[in-house]
Amino acid sequence: MAKQSVDKKTAELPLDEEWKELSALLSKMQSLAEYLDGLKERRNKSKRMMLELENQGIDYAGTHYKDGRYLYLVYPYGEDGSRKRTYIGADPVKVKAALDKLERGRKYDQLKREIRVIEGKISEIAKSIDSAIVYAAINGY
Repeated sequence: MAKQSVDKKTAELPLDEEWKELSALLSKMQSLAEYLDGLKERRNKSKRMMLELENQGIDYAGTHYKDGRYLYLVYPYGEDGSRKRTYIGADPVKVKAALDKLERGRKYDQLKREIRVIEGKISEIAKSIDSAIVYAAINGY
């Protein structure tokens, strides 16, 4: 039988050598997964807070004090062009309840905006990942 020759350079290549670029990519993907988990948690927390605010009662109106003392809530113009005004009065308990309801409405809207920003970030990340997948598929990876 003939002896088989072996290229010693090939035989000595370590198969499990560290590939720095791949390690860095995997690390970035792990960081991205953690970031997405954080966004998911923030979105869920905001949704829960919105539900709590809704259950407590929210309102959207401007305020007007007649004679610097009597609170009125002034609502946006309706479809018929009229503007609703609700008399609250000077009773500190009623005034506080009305103002708290308005504050909850502001917080509700702020949370809604935060959720839109989070969903926008997630959408942009998804588009980028989709682009990378399409690129890899087109180039036969």
